[in-house]
Amino acid sequence: MPIHEIGRSTVSEEEREIQFNLYELFKEERFENAKSVCLNAIEKYPDQQSFYKLLVTAYLELNDLEEAKKVIGHLKKKFGASHETEFLQSRIHEIEGNTEEEIRSITKAIDLVPEDHFDIKSDYLANYGACLIEFDSDKAREVLEQAVYTNPLNIFAKELLDELDELEEDEDLYEDDELDELDEDDELDVDDDEIQLNELEAEHLQLFTDVQKMMYFIREEKDDFHSEEEELDFKTSARNEWTKLFFDDPKKILDAAPDQLIKIYSSVEVNLMDIYDNEEHSDGIAQKFYESMQSQIGEAFPFIPKDGITFIMYAYPVLELEHIDLTMLAKFSSGDLEAGEKDKELIRLAYDAGKIIAKINDAEDEENFRMLADKLFVLLEANLGERKAGYLVNIFLGNIDESDS
Repeated sequence: MPIHEIGRSTVSEEEREIQFNLYELFKEERFENAKSVCLNAIEKYPDQQSFYKLLVTAYLELNDLEEAKKVIGHLKKKFGASHETEFLQSRIHEIEGNTEEEIRSITKAIDLVPEDHFDIKSDYLANYGACLIEFDSDKAREVLEQAVYTNPLNIFAKELLDELDELEEDEDLYEDDELDELDEDDELDVDDDEIQLNELEAEHLQLFTDVQKMMYFIREEKDDFHSEEEELDFKTSARNEWTKLFFDDPKKILDAAPDQLIKIYSSVEVNLMDIYDNEEHSDGIAQKFYESMQSQIGEAFPFIPKDGITFIMYAYPVLELEHIDLTMLAKFSSGDLEAGEKDKELIRLAYDAGKIIAKINDAEDEENFRMLADKLFVLLEANLGERKAGYLVNIFLGNIDESDS
């Protein structure tokens, strides 16, 4: 459940545990159990929207459309319209075979998505395009291309566009020379496509790191890092800066010509001197910042214990990805800047994720490691979506591997 849809200013530890349990039940396709857990959770926490939405999902998986409709009606009456409620409504119409109403609901969902949630909007556009393929291929293509423009990494939308190409080729094989040359090898399955996307991201990150390293060496008038620690810190900072660049405007990065890309990657600056002055940084700014935060964090965020800053920093990439940097975090803690509800939820998320990461660091066997890694992914997916969760887990597990080697 994305953070902006949680619908309450605070979420108790028990509610989070219930959500963990529910996501596990859905993953294991234990829908009857999930329904029971949702009903009990709603009785105890009647103002928590996520439990109602998960209950609708359980009913849909159990093909109990009438109960699903009742819960959606209650959701709209109690909480008002939301993009997720409309999307769930569209699923009911899809199961009933009512394409006209399905389109009406999915377009409502698209209109209700916050602008900064481009990945969710892209997913809805892809579903809308899928509805249109059979009876309006031109409109379907327009919508699917918009889905890819909104999120260039939308694999489902790209596959639907490939499917649309095939359908048009079958209808008029000889009128379009470009369709004649269509290569069957262009049909990639999801796994292959994801591998290619991961490789593409890795190539971009490597280029960005190389550009930044060259600029850094020129500024510092040296030709190598002083230590392995400095190199690791630099690579981590570079990865965080590239991530912010990429998620701010992925299309700009992916569509840029090589010379444009160099200009884009040269326009930002990864500078470790902003964090510490030299190899004695443990006694410098970073240490002072940490000590100050440790004493203030509990006052600003009562749900975070005094030692909570340790766990928050374990999961700091979560905050960076959502545009909360160290300066903002310090201002939140000192009271110089008031944290909004979404900021608070993100900081709580980083704290919860950090606790899991700490346990992963101490995992004594492969089974426990995998269980904790899965729990971390479920937490991040529930709050940030699948793609961001996958990206962050790769960062965290990669950092653990590097610290072990």
